[in-house]
Amino acid sequence: MFYLLSWLVALEMIGLIAFLNISKYYPNLADRGFSFSKPLAMITLAFISWLLCIWGLAKPNQLTLYLITTLFIFTLIFNKTYILSLRSVQSALWKNILVSEIIFISVFTIFALIKFLDPSINHTEQPMDFAFLNASINSPTGGPLDPWMSGHSISYYYFGYWIFGVMSNISSVPSSYAYNLALISIPALSASAIYGIFASIIGSKITTNVRPIFVALFGSVIALNFIGNLYAMIAFFRDNSVGGESFWRFVCLDGLTPLENSSTLSWYPTDFWWWFKGTRIINYFGENCAGPGIDYTISEFPFFSYILGDLHPHVMVIPFFISAILIIISSTGVVARNTKNMQLVIPSLF
Repeated sequence: MFYLLSWLVALEMIGLIAFLNISKYYPNLADRGFSFSKPLAMITLAFISWLLCIWGLAKPNQLTLYLITTLFIFTLIFNKTYILSLRSVQSALWKNILVSEIIFISVFTIFALIKFLDPSINHTEQPMDFAFLNASINSPTGGPLDPWMSGHSISYYYFGYWIFGVMSNISSVPSSYAYNLALISIPALSASAIYGIFASIIGSKITTNVRPIFVALFGSVIALNFIGNLYAMIAFFRDNSVGGESFWRFVCLDGLTPLENSSTLSWYPTDFWWWFKGTRIINYFGENCAGPGIDYTISEFPFFSYILGDLHPHVMVIPFFISAILIIISSTGVVARNTKNMQLVIPSLF
Protein backbone atom coordinates (compact mmCIF):
# COMPACT_ATOMS: atom_id res chain seq x y z
CA MET A 1 0.00 0.00 0.00
CA PHE A 2 2.87 2.39 0.79
CA TYR A 3 4.38 1.96 -2.67
CA LEU A 4 1.00 2.48 -4.32
CA LEU A 5 0.44 5.73 -2.42
CA SER A 6 3.99 6.89 -3.08
CA TRP A 7 3.55 6.28 -6.81
CA LEU A 8 0.14 7.99 -6.85
CA VAL A 9 1.37 11.05 -4.91
CA ALA A 10 4.35 11.46 -7.25
CA LEU A 11 2.07 11.18 -10.28
CA GLU A 12 -0.36 13.73 -8.87
CA MET A 13 2.40 16.18 -7.92
CA ILE A 14 4.16 16.25 -11.29
CA GLY A 15 0.76 16.40 -13.01
CA LEU A 16 -0.26 19.42 -10.93
CA ILE A 17 3.02 21.20 -11.68
CA ALA A 18 2.54 20.51 -15.39
CA PHE A 19 -1.06 21.73 -15.34
CA LEU A 20 -0.15 25.04 -13.69
CA ASN A 21 2.54 25.55 -16.33
CA ILE A 22 0.52 24.62 -19.44
CA SER A 23 -3.11 25.48 -18.71
CA LYS A 24 -2.87 29.03 -20.03
CA TYR A 25 -1.90 27.63 -23.43
CA TYR A 26 -5.12 25.58 -23.73
CA PRO A 27 -7.96 28.01 -22.92
CA ASN A 28 -10.28 26.37 -25.45
CA LEU A 29 -10.20 22.95 -23.78
CA ALA A 30 -12.92 22.15 -21.28
CA ASP A 31 -10.39 21.45 -18.52
CA ARG A 32 -7.52 23.56 -19.93
CA GLY A 33 -5.34 20.51 -20.35
CA PHE A 34 -5.74 18.96 -16.91
CA SER A 35 -6.77 15.60 -18.41
CA PHE A 36 -3.41 15.14 -20.13
CA SER A 37 -1.17 17.02 -17.68
CA LYS A 38 0.03 13.80 -16.00
CA PRO A 39 1.12 12.03 -19.22
CA LEU A 40 2.71 15.28 -20.41
CA ALA A 41 4.62 15.65 -17.14
CA MET A 42 5.79 12.04 -17.31
CA ILE A 43 7.05 12.21 -20.87
CA THR A 44 8.71 15.61 -20.36
CA LEU A 45 10.51 14.49 -17.22
CA ALA A 46 11.55 11.25 -18.93
CA PHE A 47 12.75 12.99 -22.09
CA ILE A 48 14.93 15.51 -20.25
CA SER A 49 16.46 12.80 -18.05
CA TRP A 50 17.02 10.62 -21.13
CA LEU A 51 18.85 13.43 -22.93
CA LEU A 52 21.07 14.04 -19.91
CA CYS A 53 21.81 10.32 -19.72
CA ILE A 54 22.51 9.90 -23.45
CA TRP A 55 24.80 12.95 -23.43
CA GLY A 56 26.70 11.44 -20.49
CA LEU A 57 25.84 14.31 -18.15
CA ALA A 58 23.82 12.49 -15.49
CA LYS A 59 22.24 9.22 -14.49
CA PRO A 60 18.41 9.00 -14.30
CA ASN A 61 18.54 8.61 -10.52
CA GLN A 62 16.49 10.34 -7.84
CA LEU A 63 18.84 13.31 -7.51
CA THR A 64 18.67 14.08 -11.23
CA LEU A 65 14.89 13.73 -11.32
CA TYR A 66 14.40 15.87 -8.22
CA LEU A 67 16.57 18.61 -9.72
CA ILE A 68 14.54 18.59 -12.95
CA THR A 69 11.28 18.68 -10.97
CA THR A 70 12.60 21.56 -8.85
CA LEU A 71 13.37 23.45 -12.06
CA PHE A 72 9.77 22.96 -13.18
CA ILE A 73 8.55 24.26 -9.82
CA PHE A 74 10.66 27.39 -10.22
CA THR A 75 9.06 28.03 -13.62
CA LEU A 76 5.77 28.53 -11.78
CA ILE A 77 7.14 31.89 -10.64
CA PHE A 78 6.85 33.19 -14.19
CA ASN A 79 3.19 32.09 -14.25
CA LYS A 80 2.33 33.50 -10.83
CA THR A 81 -0.17 36.07 -12.15
CA TYR A 82 -1.98 33.51 -14.28
CA ILE A 83 -2.05 30.90 -11.51
CA LEU A 84 -3.63 33.41 -9.13
CA SER A 85 -6.22 34.28 -11.78
CA LEU A 86 -7.39 30.64 -11.88
CA ARG A 87 -9.30 31.27 -8.66
CA SER A 88 -11.79 33.45 -10.49
CA VAL A 89 -12.42 31.32 -13.60
CA GLN A 90 -15.82 29.87 -14.33
CA SER A 91 -16.99 26.94 -12.24
CA ALA A 92 -17.37 24.68 -15.31
CA LEU A 93 -13.57 24.44 -15.51
CA TRP A 94 -13.26 23.18 -11.95
CA LYS A 95 -16.12 20.74 -12.44
CA ASN A 96 -14.42 19.26 -15.49
CA ILE A 97 -11.14 19.04 -13.60
CA LEU A 98 -12.93 17.31 -10.72
CA VAL A 99 -14.63 14.81 -13.04
CA SER A 100 -11.35 14.10 -14.82
CA GLU A 101 -9.62 13.44 -11.52
CA ILE A 102 -12.47 11.24 -10.26
CA ILE A 103 -12.23 9.19 -13.44
CA PHE A 104 -8.48 8.83 -13.01
CA ILE A 105 -8.70 7.75 -9.36
CA SER A 106 -11.66 5.41 -10.01
CA VAL A 107 -10.04 3.57 -12.92
CA PHE A 108 -6.73 3.48 -11.03
CA THR A 109 -8.48 1.87 -8.06
CA ILE A 110 -10.34 -0.70 -10.19
CA PHE A 111 -7.18 -1.92 -11.89
CA ALA A 112 -5.29 -1.83 -8.60
CA LEU A 113 -7.82 -4.32 -7.23
CA ILE A 114 -7.46 -6.47 -10.37
CA LYS A 115 -3.66 -6.54 -10.09
CA PHE A 116 -3.97 -7.25 -6.36
CA LEU A 117 -5.59 -10.55 -7.31
CA ASP A 118 -2.79 -11.44 -9.73
CA PRO A 119 0.44 -9.46 -9.18
CA SER A 120 2.71 -12.12 -10.70
CA ILE A 121 5.28 -11.24 -13.38
CA ASN A 122 5.97 -14.75 -14.61
CA HIS A 123 4.18 -15.59 -17.85
CA THR A 124 4.11 -14.80 -21.57
CA GLU A 125 6.59 -11.95 -22.22
CA GLN A 126 6.42 -10.34 -18.77
CA PRO A 127 9.95 -11.39 -17.71
CA MET A 128 11.41 -9.71 -20.81
CA ASP A 129 9.37 -6.55 -20.22
CA PHE A 130 10.50 -6.59 -16.60
CA ALA A 131 14.12 -6.87 -17.73
CA PHE A 132 13.78 -3.79 -19.94
CA LEU A 133 12.13 -1.86 -17.11
CA ASN A 134 14.97 -2.75 -14.76
CA ALA A 135 17.53 -1.77 -17.39
CA SER A 136 15.88 1.64 -17.67
CA ILE A 137 15.66 2.14 -13.92
CA ASN A 138 19.31 1.23 -13.35
CA SER A 139 20.69 2.86 -16.49
CA PRO A 140 24.21 4.29 -16.32
CA THR A 141 25.15 7.37 -18.33
CA GLY A 142 24.90 6.62 -22.03
CA GLY A 143 21.60 4.76 -21.96
CA PRO A 144 20.13 1.48 -20.65
CA LEU A 145 22.17 -1.70 -21.11
CA ASP A 146 20.86 -4.74 -22.94
CA PRO A 147 19.95 -7.49 -20.40
CA TRP A 148 21.03 -10.23 -22.83
CA MET A 149 24.09 -8.73 -24.54
CA SER A 150 26.57 -7.59 -21.92
CA GLY A 151 28.17 -4.27 -22.68
CA HIS A 152 25.69 -3.34 -25.40
CA SER A 153 22.82 -0.88 -25.20
CA ILE A 154 19.23 -1.90 -25.82
CA SER A 155 18.47 -1.95 -29.56
CA TYR A 156 14.72 -2.05 -28.98
CA TYR A 157 12.30 0.87 -28.63
CA TYR A 158 12.54 1.26 -24.89
CA PHE A 159 11.34 4.80 -24.17
CA GLY A 160 8.07 3.58 -22.64
CA TYR A 161 10.06 1.54 -20.14
CA TRP A 162 12.19 4.62 -19.54
CA ILE A 163 9.12 6.72 -18.72
CA PHE A 164 7.87 4.29 -16.09
CA GLY A 165 11.42 3.70 -14.89
CA VAL A 166 11.57 7.43 -14.17
CA MET A 167 8.34 7.13 -12.20
CA SER A 168 9.87 4.25 -10.25
CA ASN A 169 12.92 6.32 -9.36
CA ILE A 170 11.12 9.54 -8.48
CA SER A 171 8.58 7.75 -6.27
CA SER A 172 11.12 5.39 -4.60
CA VAL A 173 9.13 2.36 -5.74
CA PRO A 174 11.06 -0.88 -6.42
CA SER A 175 10.85 -2.22 -9.97
CA SER A 176 8.84 -5.28 -8.94
CA TYR A 177 6.07 -2.96 -7.76
CA ALA A 178 6.61 -0.35 -10.47
CA TYR A 179 5.83 -2.95 -13.15
CA ASN A 180 2.29 -3.50 -11.89
CA LEU A 181 1.78 0.14 -10.95
CA ALA A 182 2.62 1.05 -14.54
CA LEU A 183 -0.06 -1.37 -15.76
CA ILE A 184 -2.51 0.20 -13.31
CA SER A 185 -1.65 3.75 -14.35
CA ILE A 186 -1.97 3.25 -18.12
CA PRO A 187 -5.78 2.73 -18.23
CA ALA A 188 -6.31 5.46 -15.60
CA LEU A 189 -4.24 8.02 -17.52
CA SER A 190 -5.93 6.99 -20.77
CA ALA A 191 -9.44 7.31 -19.35
CA SER A 192 -8.70 10.80 -18.04
CA ALA A 193 -7.25 11.92 -21.38
CA ILE A 194 -10.19 10.49 -23.32
CA TYR A 195 -12.55 12.38 -21.03
CA GLY A 196 -10.72 15.58 -21.94
CA ILE A 197 -11.33 14.89 -25.64
CA PHE A 198 -15.04 14.18 -25.21
CA ALA A 199 -15.63 17.07 -22.81
CA SER A 200 -13.91 19.53 -25.14
CA ILE A 201 -15.56 18.35 -28.36
CA ILE A 202 -19.08 17.74 -27.10
CA GLY A 203 -19.27 20.60 -24.64
CA SER A 204 -18.95 21.29 -20.97
CA LYS A 205 -22.39 22.49 -19.83
CA ILE A 206 -22.54 20.14 -16.89
CA THR A 207 -24.99 22.19 -14.87
CA THR A 208 -27.58 22.79 -17.60
CA ASN A 209 -27.28 19.62 -19.67
CA VAL A 210 -26.02 16.39 -18.15
CA ARG A 211 -26.01 14.37 -21.38
CA PRO A 212 -22.57 15.51 -22.61
CA ILE A 213 -20.90 14.40 -19.41
CA PHE A 214 -22.52 10.95 -19.61
CA VAL A 215 -21.26 10.55 -23.16
CA ALA A 216 -17.79 11.61 -22.03
CA LEU A 217 -17.88 9.21 -19.09
CA PHE A 218 -18.95 6.32 -21.31
CA GLY A 219 -16.24 7.06 -23.84
CA SER A 220 -13.46 7.42 -21.30
CA VAL A 221 -14.28 4.65 -18.84
CA ILE A 222 -16.33 2.02 -20.65
CA ALA A 223 -15.50 2.22 -24.35
CA LEU A 224 -11.75 2.60 -23.91
CA ASN A 225 -10.94 0.37 -20.95
CA PHE A 226 -13.66 -2.26 -20.54
CA ILE A 227 -15.09 -3.08 -23.97
CA GLY A 228 -13.58 -5.59 -26.36
CA ASN A 229 -15.17 -7.69 -29.08
CA LEU A 230 -18.06 -10.16 -28.87
CA TYR A 231 -15.92 -13.25 -28.36
CA ALA A 232 -16.91 -13.73 -24.69
CA MET A 233 -20.62 -13.62 -25.53
CA ILE A 234 -20.19 -16.06 -28.43
CA ALA A 235 -18.13 -18.40 -26.21
CA PHE A 236 -20.95 -18.27 -23.66
CA PHE A 237 -23.46 -19.34 -26.35
CA ARG A 238 -21.16 -22.14 -27.45
CA ASP A 239 -20.77 -23.49 -23.92
CA ASN A 240 -24.53 -23.50 -23.53
CA SER A 241 -25.05 -25.39 -26.81
CA VAL A 242 -26.78 -22.56 -28.64
CA GLY A 243 -26.76 -23.31 -32.35
CA GLY A 244 -25.92 -26.37 -34.37
CA GLU A 245 -22.96 -27.38 -36.50
CA SER A 246 -24.03 -25.28 -39.50
CA PHE A 247 -24.32 -22.20 -37.27
CA TRP A 248 -20.81 -22.60 -35.87
CA ARG A 249 -19.39 -23.21 -39.32
CA PHE A 250 -20.97 -19.90 -40.29
CA VAL A 251 -19.45 -18.17 -37.24
CA CYS A 252 -16.12 -19.83 -38.08
CA LEU A 253 -14.00 -18.66 -35.17
CA ASP A 254 -10.88 -20.50 -34.06
CA GLY A 255 -11.59 -22.65 -31.01
CA LEU A 256 -15.37 -22.24 -31.20
CA THR A 257 -16.93 -25.45 -32.40
CA PRO A 258 -20.11 -27.27 -31.27
CA LEU A 259 -19.73 -29.07 -27.94
CA GLU A 260 -21.00 -32.58 -27.26
CA ASN A 261 -22.54 -33.78 -24.01
CA SER A 262 -23.05 -30.17 -22.92
CA SER A 263 -25.21 -31.28 -19.99
CA THR A 264 -22.03 -32.28 -18.13
CA LEU A 265 -20.21 -29.03 -18.85
CA SER A 266 -20.16 -25.70 -17.04
CA TRP A 267 -22.46 -22.93 -18.27
CA TYR A 268 -19.44 -20.63 -18.66
CA PRO A 269 -16.15 -21.16 -20.57
CA THR A 270 -13.66 -23.18 -18.53
CA ASP A 271 -10.86 -23.72 -21.05
CA PHE A 272 -7.45 -22.56 -19.86
CA TRP A 273 -7.09 -18.90 -20.83
CA TRP A 274 -10.18 -19.13 -23.06
CA TRP A 275 -10.32 -15.32 -23.13
CA PHE A 276 -6.93 -15.21 -24.88
CA LYS A 277 -8.60 -16.40 -28.09
CA GLY A 278 -10.65 -13.20 -28.19
CA THR A 279 -7.62 -11.45 -29.70
CA ARG A 280 -7.03 -14.11 -32.38
CA ILE A 281 -10.41 -14.14 -34.09
CA ILE A 282 -9.22 -12.82 -37.47
CA ASN A 283 -8.33 -15.84 -39.57
CA TYR A 284 -9.37 -17.64 -42.74
CA PHE A 285 -10.15 -21.37 -42.57
CA GLY A 286 -11.17 -21.91 -46.17
CA GLU A 287 -14.55 -22.80 -47.59
CA ASN A 288 -17.07 -24.10 -45.02
CA CYS A 289 -14.52 -23.36 -42.30
CA ALA A 290 -12.93 -26.76 -42.89
CA GLY A 291 -9.28 -25.99 -43.53
CA PRO A 292 -6.35 -24.85 -41.39
CA GLY A 293 -6.07 -21.17 -40.56
CA ILE A 294 -3.91 -19.23 -43.02
CA ASP A 295 -4.34 -15.65 -41.75
CA TYR A 296 -3.43 -15.66 -38.06
CA THR A 297 -3.91 -11.99 -37.18
CA ILE A 298 -3.38 -10.57 -33.69
CA SER A 299 -6.05 -8.03 -32.73
CA GLU A 300 -5.46 -7.15 -29.10
CA PHE A 301 -7.72 -4.54 -27.52
CA PRO A 302 -6.78 -2.47 -24.43
CA PHE A 303 -8.74 -4.41 -21.80
CA PHE A 304 -7.14 -7.68 -22.92
CA SER A 305 -3.67 -6.14 -22.65
CA TYR A 306 -4.39 -4.79 -19.18
CA ILE A 307 -5.60 -8.19 -17.95
CA LEU A 308 -2.80 -10.15 -19.65
CA GLY A 309 -0.26 -7.87 -17.99
CA ASP A 310 2.42 -7.64 -20.68
CA LEU A 311 4.07 -4.22 -20.39
CA HIS A 312 4.58 -3.80 -24.13
CA PRO A 313 5.29 -0.52 -25.95
CA HIS A 314 1.95 -0.68 -27.76
CA VAL A 315 0.25 -0.71 -24.33
CA MET A 316 2.40 1.96 -22.68
CA VAL A 317 1.89 4.39 -25.56
CA ILE A 318 -1.93 4.54 -25.19
CA PRO A 319 -2.25 7.51 -22.77
CA PHE A 320 0.49 9.45 -24.54
CA PHE A 321 -1.05 8.88 -27.96
CA ILE A 322 -4.46 10.04 -26.70
CA SER A 323 -2.84 13.09 -25.11
CA ALA A 324 -1.21 13.93 -28.44
CA ILE A 325 -4.63 13.78 -30.11
CA LEU A 326 -6.03 16.15 -27.50
CA ILE A 327 -3.18 18.61 -28.05
CA ILE A 328 -3.79 18.47 -31.81
CA ILE A 329 -7.50 19.08 -31.29
CA SER A 330 -6.74 22.13 -29.19
CA SER A 331 -4.10 23.56 -31.54
CA THR A 332 -6.37 23.20 -34.59
CA GLY A 333 -9.35 24.79 -32.83
CA VAL A 334 -11.52 21.69 -33.24
CA VAL A 335 -13.53 22.27 -30.08
CA ALA A 336 -17.27 22.56 -29.57
CA ARG A 337 -18.94 24.31 -26.69
CA ASN A 338 -22.30 22.59 -27.01
CA THR A 339 -23.83 19.49 -28.52
CA LYS A 340 -25.36 21.41 -31.45
CA ASN A 341 -21.89 21.86 -32.92
CA MET A 342 -20.96 18.21 -32.46
CA GLN A 343 -22.02 17.05 -35.93
CA LEU A 344 -19.92 19.81 -37.51
CA VAL A 345 -16.84 19.22 -35.38
CA ILE A 346 -16.39 15.44 -35.56
CA PRO A 347 -16.13 15.17 -39.39
CA SER A 348 -13.45 17.85 -39.38
CA LEU A 349 -11.26 15.63 -37.18
CA PHE A 350 -10.82 13.31 -40.13
